[in-house]
Amino acid sequence: MLNKVRLSLLSFLLVFTVFFGNLQEVNAASEEKSFITLINANGEVVLDNEFTFQEGLTVEEALIKNVGEEKVKYDEYGMISEINDIKPVGKTYWAIYVNGISSQMAADQQKFESGDRITFKVTNWESNTDKSASITLTGHEELKFEEKYLSFINNPSAYDLLKMVVNIDEITTLTSNGDSQLSSDWELHVNDEIVQDINSYNIHDGHSFVLKKINNEPEEEEEQPLIEKPTSNPFDAVQFNKDVNSASQYILSNKVEDWQAVALNKAQKSLPASYSVYLKTLVNESKLSKITDYERVTLGILASGEDPRNFEGQNLVESIYNGNVTNQGLNGVAYALIALDSANFQVPETAKWTREKLIAELLKNQHDDGGWSWSLNPPSDSDTTAMVLTALAPYKNQADVSLAIEKAVNYLIEQYQGSAVDNSSTAATIVIALSALGIDSHSEDFTKNGSSLIEFLLTFQNKDGGFDWQGGEESDSFSSDQGYRGIVAYQLFLEGKGSLYTLPLNTNKVEKGNLVVKGHSDLVIKASNVYKVKQDAKTFTFTSELLKGLPKNSSIEVSNGKVNATVPVALLLTNSDVTFSFGEVSEAVKNTSDLVSDLYDFTITSDGKTISDFGNHVVTLGFDLTNFNGDWDQLRIYHVDENGNKLEKMKTTYDAKTKQVFASVGHFSIYGVFELQKNSVDEPVVKEDNSSEQQGEVQQDQVQQKEKTSSNGNRLPNTATPLFNLIALGGALMLIGAGGTIYSRRRQTN
Repeated sequence: MLNKVRLSLLSFLLVFTVFFGNLQEVNAASEEKSFITLINANGEVVLDNEFTFQEGLTVEEALIKNVGEEKVKYDEYGMISEINDIKPVGKTYWAIYVNGISSQMAADQQKFESGDRITFKVTNWESNTDKSASITLTGHEELKFEEKYLSFINNPSAYDLLKMVVNIDEITTLTSNGDSQLSSDWELHVNDEIVQDINSYNIHDGHSFVLKKINNEPEEEEEQPLIEKPTSNPFDAVQFNKDVNSASQYILSNKVEDWQAVALNKAQKSLPASYSVYLKTLVNESKLSKITDYERVTLGILASGEDPRNFEGQNLVESIYNGNVTNQGLNGVAYALIALDSANFQVPETAKWTREKLIAELLKNQHDDGGWSWSLNPPSDSDTTAMVLTALAPYKNQADVSLAIEKAVNYLIEQYQGSAVDNSSTAATIVIALSALGIDSHSEDFTKNGSSLIEFLLTFQNKDGGFDWQGGEESDSFSSDQGYRGIVAYQLFLEGKGSLYTLPLNTNKVEKGNLVVKGHSDLVIKASNVYKVKQDAKTFTFTSELLKGLPKNSSIEVSNGKVNATVPVALLLTNSDVTFSFGEVSEAVKNTSDLVSDLYDFTITSDGKTISDFGNHVVTLGFDLTNFNGDWDQLRIYHVDENGNKLEKMKTTYDAKTKQVFASVGHFSIYGVFELQKNSVDEPVVKEDNSSEQQGEVQQDQVQQKEKTSSNGNRLPNTATPLFNLIALGGALMLIGAGGTIYSRRRQTN
């Protein structure tokens, strides 16, 4: 019996070992490897890792997988700026190569295959020493693109080059040994010679590749139609406005920074409270290191309603016109001009960079084809060309600038007509430039195959309102930022409101005691979810658009300088603008005895109707008693009638440090602060040490207080004393009964 057990156990172990061993081999075979390399500015390899390939992984995700998320940092454009504590400086940046070929996409868009080598290399964009080659595709309308220049490192093959610029599966077939070769209807020419084996042919510096689609079918002679200019369909402005609103919601649902703030401002959307905190932190913690930081944040500060010439004690505008604007190529030059023109800032003649110098710097770097390039060297690119056009737009009536603009616009027309504009970010940048120039992105010049440039941009918008880069259903922050700016710029064009980057200084003033609170720029953050209007006034009108843009659980504090009111936003949400008023009362009423503050008739109106009942909401009133020298414990806030008669005593608190007295009310009428007589008996007043938190919180006690008040403001009958008497009587009867029972039992026992 024991031997049988042993045999069974050995058989099981044998089967398990064979099965597990095979499983391990299968798993090992499925774990395909890829490689990632980091090269610093000195050309030294600081990382060379082999890692497990995963289908669908992007280059960015592969990088994070190998070095850790905390070791990858980004700049304001969402581009990778630092890896493994290595941060390119000056005119260098992180260039991305896949199998030695420079990537044409951002890291979060670039895909790779099993066995591919990803290289991140610190490269100088002005004096790049990498080798380069060009490639042109002809004979295929859908895949057609203009000549592309790609830099490369190591010894990539022609196959690696093709894989970077086209969908390799569309032009190749597999051989019996698993290698890819060009299908019979494609040819690859290198310096006018046909390359047969694309896998073993290594590309060389200066090579010119031409990928040709061969038409093997005999051509039939057909009567050629007359060539007509492409036409576009009538533009649907109604649907377009819905698209803009959808994009606004997407932008507001994510973190809002400077570029998004600019577009939200121009779309007349309120900025979130977090943006003001972000701006102050950015400036106070000296996180502005590059010239484009100052330019970008200047636009953001203007969008928030502040003055960048005096923001947190700094003059960012001066830092621009006296800064090193050429350190970041044409980016720094173009956005310096855009920032200075955004609010028409004055630039002294002694400035390092006057407007005239900036314009001259841009014009001298224009290429023969009419465009500009990020690296300053040919060939031109659409993104840089559009950016420069946006900067030059205010000067289009100057003769030399006008000529440059004409050539550049023709270059962009050729790019769009030639299908070289193939992503949402480039399309958006061009739309911004054309809109600033007053050129319609829905015109015939910018229409191809029945689709205009603005319509092409909208094809990248997804159901969630955001944008993707080059097709798909998943929105990303970088593409959504640029796509949103593009459609807002076109909306401004349709409405005749000029450039996206026209951001005049906030001149909203109190006129005759009235202030119209139009946007988030008129507010500051006082406490958690409490927004304070920056200026004092007697009457405040809140636009419906502003109120809808604030969190529903937040409050707004207004003040006339002597008394403030903290009002829940939910109470103010109507379909119209809402007006809050500190109404004054007659002098006769103000002479009421024991009154230590002014009396105010508080009112809220919307669409001509008074909001008299607050439902479950309460409003906190705070009276400033800076000159009061009496007994703070004797102060009470009262609701009074038009004759100054006290109708209702409110539960009162105070803060002796700020010398303010508070009460929360459930309806509006006339309120003031009174001092009780020394010998009066009353509940003690509550002393508060944190008045700001007191005002910011909803006081539920006052809701209960309100329930004791009738709709006409008179107090309801006080039922507390009769109820207490009944309870006391019941308790006495119970004691008598208990005593009688005890006495009866003792008597029976005796």
